[in-house]
Amino acid sequence: MIRSIKSNPTIKLLGICFGHQIIAQALGGEVKKSSKGWGLGVSTTNVSTDSIPVWANLNKKEQLNLIVIHQDQVIEAPKHSHVILKNDFCPNYMLNITPNILTIQGHPEFNKAYLQSLMNIKQDIIPKTTLLEATKSLEKHTDEKIIAHWFSEFLSQK
Repeated sequence: MIRSIKSNPTIKLLGICFGHQIIAQALGGEVKKSSKGWGLGVSTTNVSTDSIPVWANLNKKEQLNLIVIHQDQVIEAPKHSHVILKNDFCPNYMLNITPNILTIQGHPEFNKAYLQSLMNIKQDIIPKTTLLEATKSLEKHTDEKIIAHWFSEFLSQK
C-alpha cells in the first residue's frame, strides 16, 4: 500500500510518531529502540536548511520545539528521503519522502497537559530522572502551529 502511495503523486500520506517509524521502515529505513533512552517532553529540533521543501520555508526559525514521547525511532532514513527536522537525540525527526509522504517523530497533535497525563500514567516504567527532565522541559514554548501549517501546505500541494 505505501509503495503504491509513493508512486502516486495525487495521494498524500502523513505519519506521526509510530506512523513515522512504520512508513520509514516499510520504505527501506531502519527503526530501533533508541540507545539514548526515552525521548520525552518538549524536544528542540533544528530545521535542516539544506533540504527544506518550498512549502515549509514559511518562517525564518532555525529551531522548533515539539512534544515527544517515544523510545523507538528511525535510525536510518529510507533512500531518497529528505530530513527536514533533526537533533542529536533523533537525527531523522521529520522526513519528506518523495513529494507525497511526510513523517514526523514528535506529537504536534498533543498539548502539554495531555503529555503530563501520559507521563503520570507511565511513571512506573520511565526513569525518575527522565521524568524530572521532561517535566522541566514543559516550561518551553511549543511550535505545533508551525507544524500544523506545514501539514496544511504539504497536503494542498499538487
